[in-house]
Amino acid sequence: MEKVLFICIWFCSIGLKAQVQTYLYEQNGLKVISLDTNKTEAKVYLEAILNNSTVKYVQVNEPLQRRQTPNDPLFFYQTYLRKAELNSFWTKYTGGLTRNKDTIIVAIIDDGIDTTHSDLINNIHINHKEIKWNGIDDDGNGYIDDYYGWNGADSNGKVTSYYKSEHGTPIAGIIGAQGNNGIGITGINWNVKLLNLVSYNINSPTGDDITIANCFEYILSNKRLYKYSQGQNGINTAILSLSVGKEYAFAKDNPMWCSYLDSFAQYGIIVTAAAPNNTYNVDQFGDMPSNCPSRNLIVATSADNGINKGASGPINIDLAANGQQAYSTSSAGNSQYSYFNGTSFAGPQVAGVAALLLQSACENYLQLLQVSTAQAIELMRNWILHTDTFVSLSKAVATSGELNGRRVLQAMDQWCMNNDVTYNTKRIKSLRLQAFPNPIKSGETLFFNLPSGPKSIEIISLSGQQLHQTTGWENQIKLPNLVPGVYMVKAQYMGDTYFTKILVF
Repeated sequence: MEKVLFICIWFCSIGLKAQVQTYLYEQNGLKVISLDTNKTEAKVYLEAILNNSTVKYVQVNEPLQRRQTPNDPLFFYQTYLRKAELNSFWTKYTGGLTRNKDTIIVAIIDDGIDTTHSDLINNIHINHKEIKWNGIDDDGNGYIDDYYGWNGADSNGKVTSYYKSEHGTPIAGIIGAQGNNGIGITGINWNVKLLNLVSYNINSPTGDDITIANCFEYILSNKRLYKYSQGQNGINTAILSLSVGKEYAFAKDNPMWCSYLDSFAQYGIIVTAAAPNNTYNVDQFGDMPSNCPSRNLIVATSADNGINKGASGPINIDLAANGQQAYSTSSAGNSQYSYFNGTSFAGPQVAGVAALLLQSACENYLQLLQVSTAQAIELMRNWILHTDTFVSLSKAVATSGELNGRRVLQAMDQWCMNNDVTYNTKRIKSLRLQAFPNPIKSGETLFFNLPSGPKSIEIISLSGQQLHQTTGWENQIKLPNLVPGVYMVKAQYMGDTYFTKILVF
């Protein structure tokens, strides 16, 4: 009989020391083991289990939870989150990292985001390799002082505009206001990173195709740089949220828009867009980017309980979301929070859900996104377009429906259950670090396979003496002068500890 292994890692919450020894019992093919994973012998034991071909899956025992409600005091006013059942994700998924520990970044092209807002400040994407306002392109990505993002209208790193972020700030709050922090509201993603891109000039209300193209190019060039540097440089944008566009415009007259969207698709970037607020049919009369045929584009109009409140287009508009009386972060006036209406606040809800899917999706989907990007994009579309259907929306949007987080999660969950035997398990992986070149000459630069992020790296002799330590964001260190021999490398990243050995000659 095929064995099913269920590993329970018990860490006592009542002050008792975690058990060092293991115990085992079996019932109907289920095995339960208790051990202390901080012990070397336990790690060796787990390694043997994971390499056993008869083991079907491994899972850490965790307590059940009721549906998570954030402690943000103004969450009560965010009725659109409850109507769309977006809290269906929050029991286990609140944004932040994929299962591969890649940071999930959502780019927002608009009039800027208030980077000082107390509910957004911790979720703003920061380019830590750039030194702000020194007039130098420190990270070599072709952009000077892009510490907080990029202004495509003024071609600089000052992410403010004539509109003072009155539109971009509530969009950012819907997608990624920090959740469960006891402050204000919650975003659909509690811990996502928001890339701030501005398409309007700082001294005038000007925004046009060129300013949008500059923002598009920033995303694409940094994505390419990230891919071809194996994550050492650039920005790994996963999703783009657009609540700006051009009404009464067709794809044949706007090749720039659709060309960039197609390029984003090649790199697995999902684009969500808001349909126009004017109540006309975009299929007949046109809109950019709604009328681009790109499959990675998902377009949303605003509706409330099946009543369309924005543009229609059963060919080019995919679904609706409730953008009416959407309570979110604000940079206008004296209030940090306010109500907003329109399709501009429906589209970002789709972006938020797409980002949650990237956190919750199984490893096989993330692999598919790398090796068969078009197929992965079709899957993402399919999941998101599982909506609450209304007859009244049948002539307005392709799905005849409104966004529903519970249905989206169920669709993703079903695919991953059918296609990934490790899905819904917290598989304990071998704590191995890859370092290269290895062997290496004393004094040369040693590189690692860890993602970009803050980390600590130590060089340790086999006798246990620490010989060198460094902290920072780099995935490389320059070795000190070492006597030829074997050394241990220890890296700490995102709460995990990794080890490897190197041979120095």
